[in-house]
Amino acid sequence: MKNNYTVIRIHDQEIYLLPQKAVFFPVSKKLLISDLHLGKTTHFRKHGLAIPAEAQFEDLLLLTKIIAAWQPTSVLILGDLFHSDFNSEWFGFEKFLLQHESIQFTLVKGNHDIINFDKNIVPNFSTTMLLEDEHFSYQHHPIENNELLNFCGHVHPAIVVKLKGKQHHTLTCFLMEENNFILPAFGSLTGNFIIEKKKKNVVYAIVGNSVIEVK
Repeated sequence: MKNNYTVIRIHDQEIYLLPQKAVFFPVSKKLLISDLHLGKTTHFRKHGLAIPAEAQFEDLLLLTKIIAAWQPTSVLILGDLFHSDFNSEWFGFEKFLLQHESIQFTLVKGNHDIINFDKNIVPNFSTTMLLEDEHFSYQHHPIENNELLNFCGHVHPAIVVKLKGKQHHTLTCFLMEENNFILPAFGSLTGNFIIEKKKKNVVYAIVGNSVIEVK
């Protein structure tokens, strides 16, 4: 898992783009993910869609593997951790947090995060609306006219890549705009929003186990 990633440099900092739809800062050992939408399995099942119950654990299992590989000291979730109000999947997430009690998890709340986390708190989990450091800001929505580059989610970006023979593939991607660095949705049951590549933007598409810049 640690062999396939793309290194970019922003403000003289190395940043790793992981094909598992995450971003890792090797110096500060900070891991960024966005838009897990935990609870969506339960939401779908309540509405009659026959999604296997075990699907709710697949994203946390992947996150566990990423943590084991990269050993972050902190995990920053850029919004939409849960898809809707409190449900049984909170207990699975709570168990996950307690299994990684040495890591600080911070949720930058998104529009879907309506759970009152104060009533369901564990020591290594906190919430906020905005974080900033010397060079970057971190929140759920993209913003305009920001002095700091904003790492965010919400959009669920994907791009259509055209191939020979009128073939095309839709690939989830990282999108770097002038003011925002937008992460793909981490959750496996989330939809994607197809973007068009603009001249000023940089797109890093996830192709299998690699992250490739789209020219």
